[in-house]
Amino acid sequence: MESQKQNAEAISLDKWREKQLKNEVKMTGQIKETSMLYKRLNFSVSTLRKLNKSLKHSLRIPSKEIKKLQWDEALSHKNVFIVNGKQVAMNPQDGMSYIKETLKPFYAISRSKEKRQEDIETKGKYKYKIKKIIKEEAGNPVADYLEDLIERNDHIDPLQVAEDFNGFDLSRKAQKLKSVQNYIDLHNGIIQIEKPLDGRKTVIQEAFFKFPMHNQVDLSADFYISGIQDFYSKYFPDYKVLLTVYHGDELEAKGNKKVGDHPHIFIDCKNQRTGEYDLTEHQALLANKVIESIDFFKEYNPVNTKSQTYEESQIIGEALQELFYQHINDKFKNENIPIVASRVETTQESLELRKKLRLESKKAKEDRAFNLYTLREEQLAETTKKLENTQQEVKQAVVQKSKLEQMIDRKNSQILEQTEKLEQIEKTSKNRIDLLSNEYDEQKRKLDNIIAQEKIAKETVRVLEKKKTELEKTITAELEKHNKAIKALNAQIVNESPLVS
Repeated sequence: MESQKQNAEAISLDKWREKQLKNEVKMTGQIKETSMLYKRLNFSVSTLRKLNKSLKHSLRIPSKEIKKLQWDEALSHKNVFIVNGKQVAMNPQDGMSYIKETLKPFYAISRSKEKRQEDIETKGKYKYKIKKIIKEEAGNPVADYLEDLIERNDHIDPLQVAEDFNGFDLSRKAQKLKSVQNYIDLHNGIIQIEKPLDGRKTVIQEAFFKFPMHNQVDLSADFYISGIQDFYSKYFPDYKVLLTVYHGDELEAKGNKKVGDHPHIFIDCKNQRTGEYDLTEHQALLANKVIESIDFFKEYNPVNTKSQTYEESQIIGEALQELFYQHINDKFKNENIPIVASRVETTQESLELRKKLRLESKKAKEDRAFNLYTLREEQLAETTKKLENTQQEVKQAVVQKSKLEQMIDRKNSQILEQTEKLEQIEKTSKNRIDLLSNEYDEQKRKLDNIIAQEKIAKETVRVLEKKKTELEKTITAELEKHNKAIKALNAQIVNESPLVS
């Protein structure tokens, strides 16, 4: 449960990053251009060991044979595993069980006559069940249909039978259809055993696609998974998808960017309608249509649809890659993702790269020049080179630092000399300022004394003027009294004079 929760969170975060990318492009109006690699790997009964090894790698099952780093365990929660259309948790034990069940039918091709006889007997039991159904449904069209079915000796298309059953009206339809399907599986299996399978015939095909790490394409796990699943359901709908895996643990982190992640898909090459292992033949037919219709392939001749040389197989791969480019670009456009996948121009450099890729594809995954282990080795070498360059830069910086320190010492001496001169000027100026300040204080003190004396004098004058006014009033009053006294005395004298009598 915890693993599924982490997977869900990782996918949710991937979708958020896609949304951020879309928003950035809306603001800048830019579309990112990238190249892309789509690759197929075909496995036959004679190469089951290689298929086993590839499945172990895809299901993240450690191998004692491989000592090199292939994935980062700390990022394992980013992986997604889809078995028969359903997302499942995966551990090494579950993975080994799945591989055993997947490869079992191919190992069983050479099984014993006794085992084959068991299947024939089991088929007989289901045939008896179908006869009972025919008897129960007598008069119903389904009875005639089943009568014809159990008389057939060729391959029976289980999908067509399921579609036909939907048109019949009968009781317990699902239960009866299950019995019919079990009969068909045993019938087809016995026919396949009776018809020897060419050991070179492709029985399972693996495919993957990825973007170059240096292009830093950042997409969700859902985009990768649906991208490759939809391609096969569109062009090869009659072939069952056995396993789809998304690897997010081989990525190389660039800040919040995710680069290096990719999906794998494993296809059962047995045509569900014909029972033939003919996927590669249908791919050759499709490749010829591409060769006829696209100018890039105008110099190519149609390939043999039954069996191909190595060169023809490469041409089929390139033609399917062309279709895959169109498919992914349509997906980018439909989902409003501002990226376009473009074919690398055919230059001498690109031809050399293709040649190198073809040679690498023949090696084991852990020995290829483009896997996680060699990527980390290259990164270590690059880091070592950067360290050496940095050490050289440090040496140069030390020399430069010494020169700068000498220059700084000279500048400091000049600054010290100028500072001393300024201090002397400041000291002289301060003395002059002190003298002027003292003189100012003295003059101010004298002025303050004069102002104080003036205030005292003004107050004295005011007091004297007040006394003068009061004295004048007193003298005036005394004069009035004196004059009245004189008048009174004169009157008395006149009254007492004899002349008056």
